[in-house]
Amino acid sequence: MKLPLDDAKVALESIIPYLQKNVFHGIDNWAVVGGFVRDSIISNVSRGKISSPDIDVAIIGHLPTLVINKEILDISLNTFGGMKINTRRYGIVDIWKIKGSKNVDPNTQWTRYLNEIDFSINSALYAIPEHKFYIHKEFSKALIDKKVSRLSSKSPKKHLQNIRAFALAQGLSLKTGDTYDVSDPLLRELNKISKLKKRKALKYANKKVFEKRWPASVVSKLTSIMN
Repeated sequence: MKLPLDDAKVALESIIPYLQKNVFHGIDNWAVVGGFVRDSIISNVSRGKISSPDIDVAIIGHLPTLVINKEILDISLNTFGGMKINTRRYGIVDIWKIKGSKNVDPNTQWTRYLNEIDFSINSALYAIPEHKFYIHKEFSKALIDKKVSRLSSKSPKKHLQNIRAFALAQGLSLKTGDTYDVSDPLLRELNKISKLKKRKALKYANKKVFEKRWPASVVSKLTSIMN
């Protein structure tokens, strides 16, 4: 499958100057990862143009030192351990620090990082300062199969990641008009989690729906699956 990367690059380049000036000033190696990259690509292969509700960024090296100002409205920690920045222009920017070394070139590090991404359908990134895409081999397969499947086995808070997979499939189905499903192994994992983790997962899902980050149908469908 030939990916429409030229069109996706236009969308990504439109956000880079603002982020570089207001969030990542002085940071040498960073990349837009996950949802925003995925949606920029899917917009050009699906029946409708879609957009991601937030921007995820991975950084090699130290996290930026930020203060609240007219462009950065709030700074906090997110559920999975990164920084959550609320920007005036683009809303939420989640920042993740990845393990890196000055002795290893960025090309190698970004290639390695792709294998650490949660779901195969999120395994694409756009690196700065190279202005270059890095795409995992499983990414195209995920688009063709329209499946949300686990890529990395090292995901933190796996029971919440399973919920995220389900919400992602629901969200992509609603936004694109196509039907995305959760892979069978992920569905089996979802059914095996303990009652306590199921309650925590549903509480997390309700919070995301309340924040209008996830479609409302997620909670009802998850409840029917996990009961």
